[in-house]
Amino acid sequence: MDRRELRDPCMANETRRTRLIHAMTCRQLGPSAIRMRSAVRRRPGEAAGFGLIEVLVAIMLVSAVVVPAMSSVASFLRSTRQSSLEAQALDLARSTIEALKDLGPNAFSQGASVIEVASPDGKTSFDVERVLSVYDEDSGSSLWQVTVSVYEHPKSEVDSPVCALTTLIYPQ
Repeated sequence: MDRRELRDPCMANETRRTRLIHAMTCRQLGPSAIRMRSAVRRRPGEAAGFGLIEVLVAIMLVSAVVVPAMSSVASFLRSTRQSSLEAQALDLARSTIEALKDLGPNAFSQGASVIEVASPDGKTSFDVERVLSVYDEDSGSSLWQVTVSVYEHPKSEVDSPVCALTTLIYPQ
C-alpha cells in the first residue's frame, strides 16, 4: 500500500477492483461524503432494522408524551360536559321560577314536589324539586319563598343538586 491509500479512509480495506471506483468518487464528492457513506453501510451478517431496545425506548418516549396529553383531553371533556350540564340546569331552574311567577295566588300551596324533565337535546334528564313555603303573611296575601333544585335523573337522597335557586314571589 502506498501512503495515499493509508491517509484516505475510502481506499483502506478494499479490493483492487473497487479501489478505482472509490478513488473516482472521492475526487468527485470529497472524502467526507465517502466516509459518511461508508459509515452507514452494514457489515455482512448484520441485521437490518431496529433492535428491541430501540423500539422499547421509542415506545416509552411516545407514551411519556401521549399519556399526559390524553389525560388532559379527558379532563377537558369532563369539565365541558359538567359546564353544559350546569348551564342546562340553571336554565331549567330559571324557567321553572318564571312559570311559578305567572301563576295566580290560589295556585300556591305549601310543600314540595318533584318532576322529571328532559333536556332540550334529549340526552339528559333532570329531576326538578320545587319547595314552596309561606315567607310572610300580610292580610290575606302571602309572600312565598320558592326554592327550585335541579338534580341529575335519577335523584337519590345523597345527591347534591346541580343547581339550586331561591327567590321570593308575591302572587297577584
